Amino acid sequence: IKIKALGHNHTDVALAYNNIANVFERQGKHAESMELHEKSLAIRINVLGHNHADVAGSYSGMAIIYEAQRRYAESLALHEKSHAIMVKVLPHDHPNVAASYHNMANVYQKQEMYSEALALYEKSRAVLVKVLGHDNLHVAASYNN
Repeated sequence: IKIKALGHNHTDVALAYNNIANVFERQGKHAESMELHEKSLAIRINVLGHNHADVAGSYSGMAIIYEAQRRYAESLALHEKSHAIMVKVLPHDHPNVAASYHNMANVYQKQEMYSEALALYEKSRAVLVKVLGHDNLHVAASYNN
């Protein structure tokens, strides 16, 4: 319906692809999820350009799929690409920047690269503390890493 109403090259269509991709990812349907993330990414780059938080979100979604497939080098490369965009277009103390650090740390942790993971978890927590304060539940949960 969205494609019919808005055309193929609209950010709402990209968001719909992204949301369906996330459902497929949760179901373990990695190929289907990746295909929709790639469609979403192509639309977002075409409409928004390469340096936009939504483009970074697409890269992050794709990285999560690679992580689930234990393709850690590819996952980390896309998380780093996403992070580079995030720090370019968002304030350095934005919660999405904290999430980006956290996502990269998860990949390092799964590879048993604990010192790299710890450094990124600490960066993530520092951003969250700055934005949300010490008494926030998200900050408290970050200590479980």
